[in-house]
Amino acid sequence: MRIEKRIVFNTKYDESAGKKAFEIMDKKYPGMKDTGSFIVKLFEDDPKYKLLIQYLEENNFSKFITDDEMFSKEEMLSAPIMQMKPDSYTESRPMPKKDYGYLKESYDQNSGCEICTKGKIQNRPLQLIERTSLGKKDIVGLRWTNGFLVSKRFKELAEEAGLTGCEFWPIIKYKEKKPFEEIFQLKITGVMPKMANETNIIHDFSVCNICGHEKVYPKGRIYYNTSDLRDIPDFALTHEWFGMYWDIWQWPFMSQKAYRFFKENKITGVRFYPPEILDK
Repeated sequence: MRIEKRIVFNTKYDESAGKKAFEIMDKKYPGMKDTGSFIVKLFEDDPKYKLLIQYLEENNFSKFITDDEMFSKEEMLSAPIMQMKPDSYTESRPMPKKDYGYLKESYDQNSGCEICTKGKIQNRPLQLIERTSLGKKDIVGLRWTNGFLVSKRFKELAEEAGLTGCEFWPIIKYKEKKPFEEIFQLKITGVMPKMANETNIIHDFSVCNICGHEKVYPKGRIYYNTSDLRDIPDFALTHEWFGMYWDIWQWPFMSQKAYRFFKENKITGVRFYPPEILDK
């Protein structure tokens, strides 16, 4: 695994400074943007990354850096499970959106917290506004539920492949109360075991004022014990609930079989992150 750094920096509209930054990275200078900012990616272990950061700091240029874990082909093909994150999200909001009305329309009102969503169980199809589209993709994220929308092609291929731990639920057009014909929800029904004790789970002091759930999130790598991964279905949600306030959900994982299904059928739109597997 390598850490890829995404660096957004601004050279205060100084053309020569921008050219110097790209010279340091041995990259072609793209020209000054209207915003004055540049976006580049470098691996953390690349010497040019440290040189760029040193140059930006010495000249007091603003910067914003995010990390992404990058895995080799061998690492991906040997991982028994992996977390799945969407590359992009649909622009369509769950309906009705006023006062989080979609929770009342699509979720069991006797389950979970009505404010932070921890423990909420979906028992009816989601309703989205009519302009919903996946474009050319077979899968996109649904930000407000930490879930996924998939194409009819994805649904048919997954059913043919016999992937487990999932169902395909219709998506309802909010105004017409009729299902979309080409779009479905990937409803994940499998559940992961508890993460290994080695996972560093941070408990924040921010809490829901209704149920008292803390802001919780894992810092660094996620760990699972080998002995806990027997009979895991192809799609499964974490035992743990992560997030805060009105955005607390279980995180989706997939099996190696599901990963190969994505690759063999050239399904894009998802990034994959294998956890550390401990020999326990």
